Amino acid sequence: MTSSSEETTVVCIGSFANDAGIGVRGRTYPHDHPLVIAAPKMFKPASTPMWEWGTDLDGVVESYERAGAEANAARIEAARANRVRLTLRVWRATRDVTDLAHGRTILKNSTIGEDDDLLLQHPDCFEEVTA
Repeated sequence: MTSSSEETTVVCIGSFANDAGIGVRGRTYPHDHPLVIAAPKMFKPASTPMWEWGTDLDGVVESYERAGAEANAARIEAARANRVRLTLRVWRATRDVTDLAHGRTILKNSTIGEDDDLLLQHPDCFEEVTA
């Protein structure tokens, strides 16, 4: 069982200064000290192990993560508002086509996109696919 003084004693988890004075990391204070009352987030129970105190940068990291999440939410909202339809014309091979440049044979009924070089080289071997 903890003593009454341990229950009412807190430890400063990060150095800081405010109108109530200067808090020093690792120093213990009574729970009703003006520094504790003015900045309660800077203190933990005195029995808290040091590895659970966190670091001075935890707040900075948290604010960056929060800002990143807010910016990401804004980008998602903007993307949802910017609705576009993408289309690609597709062509079907009417016969086997040998592509010497890429060392391949495109089989009859295979499909390619309109930006494929093979369509430019052999336009007579393809027909446009219509929906």
